[in-house]
Amino acid sequence: MKILRLSPKNYVDWDSFVSEHPDATFFHTIKWMQILREYEFSYPFYLLFYDRGDVLGVLPLYFVSVFPFGRGLTSSMDCDALLIRDIKMRKDLLLNVLGTLEATVRKYNLAFLKLRFQSLSPFNRFMPNYYIRRHEYCTFLLDLSQGTEYIFKYKLHKKTRNAIRKAMKLGVRVDKKCPRVETYWMLYRETMSRSKGILDDSRINLFRLIWSRLKYGEDFITLTTIFENKPIGGIMAFLFKDKAHVWYNASLSRYLYLNPNEFLYWKLIEELADKGYRYLDFGPTPLNSTEGHYLFKSRFGGTIIPFKDYAYFTSKTRYLLIEGGILWLAKKLDIRRKVPQIVLRKIGERTIF
Repeated sequence: MKILRLSPKNYVDWDSFVSEHPDATFFHTIKWMQILREYEFSYPFYLLFYDRGDVLGVLPLYFVSVFPFGRGLTSSMDCDALLIRDIKMRKDLLLNVLGTLEATVRKYNLAFLKLRFQSLSPFNRFMPNYYIRRHEYCTFLLDLSQGTEYIFKYKLHKKTRNAIRKAMKLGVRVDKKCPRVETYWMLYRETMSRSKGILDDSRINLFRLIWSRLKYGEDFITLTTIFENKPIGGIMAFLFKDKAHVWYNASLSRYLYLNPNEFLYWKLIEELADKGYRYLDFGPTPLNSTEGHYLFKSRFGGTIIPFKDYAYFTSKTRYLLIEGGILWLAKKLDIRRKVPQIVLRKIGERTIF
């Protein structure tokens, strides 16, 4: 087996493999890599696995800096990052992957690895020099070929159906035209602020790149909910082959009583089904049946697909800081709201807070 880092000379091999693989998403494409590279918050480290000239698998990774822990390597995907031609080769391929990544950590003196796979636990014994932290996530995959009438009647939870009906009754409507990037950013930023998420205003540049570099209706789609001629919510999904993958959903808190989120997801389902897409991936959420995002997404009737995040720390101190609750404490104290924008831009958007 031969492992090569992606370069322009093997772009064709990468694109050909990804386009034929049934589990590939837009996040595996070179288009997405080029967006993130131009955005400059990460640097791609894409690996191809060859055997006698044939591509056996691909793995998209990125170098990132995470304050205050330093530089690391992450799969940075909304799905299982590793694509393999033959599932029977998964064990051998993963052993080669881990060996390559361990050598990369030593070469670049990295602080951590963060990998999102369906399962790595059986292979952790091959990483004895790391302190390992695992989180369980899942996504929901909805089969749109069942038809929207069937989905609404038999798949959607009663509370979700009622929420959609209420939104329509109160006069909420959907705009299918691509909004100005500033409009979507306004909705997104308010949502992130409400959920204590990323507040770095430089992130609008990522949205501008998506709007300018990708084709609307071919690479991505957005829907906007309108109430009294004002945008109150938006949803964005990336498109690849017969699958759509929700990337972000945003809404204004003062209009949540209108159920714009349930209405947006339902209108997205209708739009995708009408255009002939087969699947809608609702995006990652913690595997916790009492958590709000999990409950919301589960009520659309999709099939649950579990996966895990594995964080491998090279330093016991960094590992103990995380395990000791620094993430919980930072969120509890709402540190992000207290950090000036100029500082956030200086340290980069990938902070632990």
